[in-house]
Amino acid sequence: MKNIDLIEAKKIETQILIFIDTFCKENGIKYWLGYGTMLGAVRHKGFIPWDDDIDIIMLRDDYERFIKMFNDDKGIYKLHCLENNTEYKNPFAKVEDSRTICKEGVNSFDIGLYIDVFPIDNMGNTLEDSKNIVRKMLFYQKIFNIKLLKHTKKNDFFSNFCLYMAKIILSPISMRYTAEIVSKKCRNAGIENSKYIGCMVWGYGYNEILERGIIDNTEKYEFEKGYFPGFKDYDYYLSVHYGSYMKLPPMNERRPHPRVATYWK
Repeated sequence: MKNIDLIEAKKIETQILIFIDTFCKENGIKYWLGYGTMLGAVRHKGFIPWDDDIDIIMLRDDYERFIKMFNDDKGIYKLHCLENNTEYKNPFAKVEDSRTICKEGVNSFDIGLYIDVFPIDNMGNTLEDSKNIVRKMLFYQKIFNIKLLKHTKKNDFFSNFCLYMAKIILSPISMRYTAEIVSKKCRNAGIENSKYIGCMVWGYGYNEILERGIIDNTEKYEFEKGYFPGFKDYDYYLSVHYGSYMKLPPMNERRPHPRVATYWK
């Protein structure tokens, strides 16, 4: 099996993004570049140089249409989510290149190189109400993360011991069931057409809270020589998530997406 390096991984993931973009256009599904992918588009016109991760985001209604409708007649790109795969363990979807294998250092579902697809859910009509909703969702996220994480030599003895004890306490609850609870709670936590929205199944906690008006205006951004949709008010979105997003992190913090091994089947 041939290993896949960072440069090749970026090309593979970009092709997945191109396929998703075409599929969404053909089916009237709205999405935006999200997180580090949006940051990379604005700051680098492509991937953040030391990373190979692509994330996209959708409103919950579009997300549910996407996971029901997604199909690749050639059989290369496969979608995995709680709704279509009983072995899957994440509260958001992934679209993989099924010709590859991507092993990560977490207790997750091993698939090929992939793109993450995150749902955006309703929150509250006030910032305080939205923070209260996020606070409750963070409790379920923490349980999921305990199930997800593995012991590692990078952590000190105390951290690994605490993780070990927490896993024992939570051992009667499966990771799959935890992901289902997170997804259900986030889907139903807010109020319809709320002033504030955000991704609560994953992400940055209180820094996920966005004003709904941000979804009203979309613009195309260059990413790896292609053009893909993102929020027109990228400054608001990236500032909420990252603060001074145009400032490069110090060299010791420029880490790629954590992979154990990536290779062609």
